[in-house]
Amino acid sequence: MVAKAKLVPVAGQPYTGFFEGSDYAIIRLSDVKLRLDPEYAEHQKYVPSFAIKFLATGTFSVNAFGMSVDGHHGSENPYYFEFDQTNHPPGSADDKCSEQTIIRKFV
Repeated sequence: MVAKAKLVPVAGQPYTGFFEGSDYAIIRLSDVKLRLDPEYAEHQKYVPSFAIKFLATGTFSVNAFGMSVDGHHGSENPYYFEFDQTNHPPGSADDKCSEQTIIRKFV
């Protein structure tokens, strides 16, 4: 799902730049897990995610990304707002493959 958005900050917050507020943004709500064929639906996991593009005039736009705090493990519940969203999803200490994939993708 894609929609127009506006960032209205909480009064007194210490952030600067676009986090001071933005009238023009585009938000995309999605799920980072692949959909399984119906025969495997009992194993389906959901990991809600979002991306926001803050639009600007005379300079580059700014992007923000995040996903469910449940991280890459997913949930069986398809409710998008079951967990808070974060741009620092937790990893598993014994899951080096996922950790390296995230590092290579975003660093």
